[in-house]
Amino acid sequence: MPETRIASSTISYRCEMTEADHEALARTLHEAEGMVVLSGYRCPAYDEWFSTWRRIDREAWAERAAKRIESLWISPSCEERLRRETEIQEANIMPLMRAVN
Repeated sequence: MPETRIASSTISYRCEMTEADHEALARTLHEAEGMVVLSGYRCPAYDEWFSTWRRIDREAWAERAAKRIESLWISPSCEERLRRETEIQEANIMPLMRAVN
């Protein structure tokens, strides 16, 4: 989103997206049948459009060593798959743990 750009930035993107482009992307991602992970910077529009998705925030370094918070939005289908995979891994590890003890 344009509002997430650092005002003093000297970096320009070859293909910058407008707010309408971001909104169209959000609609497309919500309609996707597969698992989706979106990376970007948090903003009010994304908070609204992806309110049902899990968001993970991490501190990162941007241009000129500026601290920024980068976000990952994880679709519900992806979140569910990750949960199932974790359960399967834990179920496979528990018998091994018991055998060692």
